[in-house]
Amino acid sequence: MQKWIKVVDAKDLDPHRDYFIGRVGYGVMFISRGLDGKLMWSVKPGIAIKFTAKNAREHLGTNADHVAILVPKDAATRWRARKRHFYK
Repeated sequence: MQKWIKVVDAKDLDPHRDYFIGRVGYGVMFISRGLDGKLMWSVKPGIAIKFTAKNAREHLGTNADHVAILVPKDAATRWRARKRHFYK
């Protein structure tokens, strides 16, 4: 797993930070939104949907196999070319 990926428990979510929702296994898959508007899994964090702590908690409550992944502070410069959606 890459060094920047930090999995956070639902009880430890900081309300002032954003999170990706994903699955961790052999690799990491992030929830993203396709060009047709449907939710899909992607390995590219630049197009992944960013969740607030409140929305991440709600999502993790209904999907037990998903995890919250802390968005790094330099995400805007790291994945500038791939930015597509940002939901709050």
